[in-house]
Amino acid sequence: MATIPADKDEKKKIKEETKRLKIRQITPDPPEILEKIPILSINDIDKEAESIKSLVDVVKKSFAFRKGKIGEPKAEIGHFANFVDFGDKYLVLSSDGVGTKVLVAQLANQYDTVGID
Repeated sequence: MATIPADKDEKKKIKEETKRLKIRQITPDPPEILEKIPILSINDIDKEAESIKSLVDVVKKSFAFRKGKIGEPKAEIGHFANFVDFGDKYLVLSSDGVGTKVLVAQLANQYDTVGID
């Protein structure tokens, strides 16, 4: 959970860092950085797709255990988020991986933008 900055100096630092990151987001990467990005082959993509399919199959099987009970997922896999039934309330869950972003960051030796989409 995020905390509220305690003082003006801390708020100022956050605003400055936000501005810096926004500029970084909209500034095109130089060619020498782009050259370091790996080119994926069709084999690489097929391997990743197969891994994802295996994971999805396992997760889908686990949905059956919650059918009609508290904690039952209410949407199919494939959506950006899912919501889980908790009786009179729902919990919405979402996740986004940074695996490829970390790989690119390692190759570019630049990590300050990994969490920015």
